[in-house]
Amino acid sequence: MSRFNFGILFTSAVVIVLSCLGFYYLSYRPNMMLWIEEYHPSNAYQRGRQLKEEGRLDEAIASIRSGLQYFEQMAEQTRLKRHRLQYLQGFLELASVYREYGDPRSLEKALDCYSKAAEIDPYYADGQPALSKGMLLHDQRKYREAAAAFTQVIECGGSRTALEAALGRGSCFYELGEYQKACPDWRHFARCKKGITLDQLKNLATLPIDSCASALYIHARTALALHQENRAIRYFEEYLDHNPDDRSALFYYRRLIASPASISEATIPLADFYPNSNESPLPFFSKLVDLYADEASRVELVFQCSLPPGRERPVKCFVNLNAAPAADFIVHASDPRRFLVPIDLNPGMNLLDLRVEQNPEDASVTSLLLHSLIVKPPFSE
Repeated sequence: MSRFNFGILFTSAVVIVLSCLGFYYLSYRPNMMLWIEEYHPSNAYQRGRQLKEEGRLDEAIASIRSGLQYFEQMAEQTRLKRHRLQYLQGFLELASVYREYGDPRSLEKALDCYSKAAEIDPYYADGQPALSKGMLLHDQRKYREAAAAFTQVIECGGSRTALEAALGRGSCFYELGEYQKACPDWRHFARCKKGITLDQLKNLATLPIDSCASALYIHARTALALHQENRAIRYFEEYLDHNPDDRSALFYYRRLIASPASISEATIPLADFYPNSNESPLPFFSKLVDLYADEASRVELVFQCSLPPGRERPVKCFVNLNAAPAADFIVHASDPRRFLVPIDLNPGMNLLDLRVEQNPEDASVTSLLLHSLIVKPPFSE
């Protein structure tokens, strides 16, 4: 055996022996193992959060950056979605610390972190990175940029974050004096926000009543919340003159005049899923729509859905009602198919949330196409 090969074998043997001795030593000293685990880069985010809570912001930044670099390398080497999302999470952790500083330069760094996170995955946490970016830009009175960030959430976010984004984008347009653009966003928020507060309604009602037809709906809802019934009736009547088929306004107006209506078969306009969404069929991966009942009722929902062109793998759609699972169905083909789902409506407003199941390892989000939605009493043909 040559001296070179002997050297390699000898060095390998020494490394193995030392490793065994090291593990043997650590097995009897768990505190040392905990110390090593604590300072591993995979725990850098948690360590950064603790340092942030202690007010040690510079150290928190350093810790989070070490974790960010670690997960960036892991994402590049493994190409796994979980490592990519852990890398993304690092930017959100950094943004949180930069916001604690509060100075203009740090806030710009926070915005940059939100932008990078949204660029890695715009659908992450239902669009939360872009929503946080929009809210920070709004606080800085950069309304045009904030509106663009909120638009990204409305297009890519989950139905509930999109609702918050509608409130934010409407506020941006309001501050810019573009009331016509603010109207549909604020109307959508007022219509679909479960448990909307009086303060929120009062804020929305600062919209000039003659700015658009939707302003009448907002003022009517505010008057109703303030128990100003006559005023609410007048506003609803004026609004319904321009929008006679608005299901939400009709429900509240009929309640005010004590003229409840029984549930009959009705087609839900696709535009009800979001104002001015005139696409037909409507692509969606998470959408929210309001349904109304004067009393507890069982109805049947008839969906007509299809896969987008070129999509072959079946996709499951979850149907949630009032934040609780109600049903699901699987769409197999690009030809529109009907799916019947029975649901139990509560008295008042009900929120129907449609969400497409995603493959956890997919980098993109698959949408379904909604061709129509019909609400009908049970057992009717």
